[in-house]
Amino acid sequence: MENKKNTILLTVIAVATLLVAVVGATFAYFTAQGGTGSAANVTVSTGTAGSSSLGTFTAISIYADANSFAQGKGNATGTSTGTVAWTAPGLAEGASSDDLTEADRSFCYTASLAVTKNDFVYSSTNTDHNAELTLTAKKNDVVVLQDKDITVGTASVSIPTEKDGSTMTHKLVANAGATKSDKWELTVTLVNLGVDQNDNTSKQFTGAVKFDKTNCQ
Repeated sequence: MENKKNTILLTVIAVATLLVAVVGATFAYFTAQGGTGSAANVTVSTGTAGSSSLGTFTAISIYADANSFAQGKGNATGTSTGTVAWTAPGLAEGASSDDLTEADRSFCYTASLAVTKNDFVYSSTNTDHNAELTLTAKKNDVVVLQDKDITVGTASVSIPTEKDGSTMTHKLVANAGATKSDKWELTVTLVNLGVDQNDNTSKQFTGAVKFDKTNCQ
């Protein structure tokens, strides 16, 4: 075991979609990449178009050095928050709320982490292959994905609406012309295992947390 580790810096920036990158020479860190999320308009015959918005996520910055990420110290974490909003179609003049069905007033979407590059490995000292990089997701303050191991080999991670992962579709239902929102909190954690983890310096992790419109079932 070693008491000190190389400096590790992680940064996540997101606009509409959360884009994550970990890059390093003698460091590992997250950097921002540009991107926009999907948006959709739904038009009904009795009113104005509905609209969805994927909002803007705050930045995550994680800094871990030989002092803060040494043996006996805690994990290095960063959290990003944002919203997915849906405004239901408005009523035409003279129309009543009965003219819009629940299907008209609903917006459904999926959430996932799409990984495009991942050089992270289980450190040679981590013989039990415990997670070294994880993702946790909360929707409206409820944990829907807990400490998902994204250290190696992950191409895509679905973010479910239930803890058991049985349902992958998220649904917003609003009254005519009104807006409903889901609040999201996404946390990336570099796990301090208390052993030499220098195998994960000079590594790169790149992915995007994506919200995509889907049909309501």
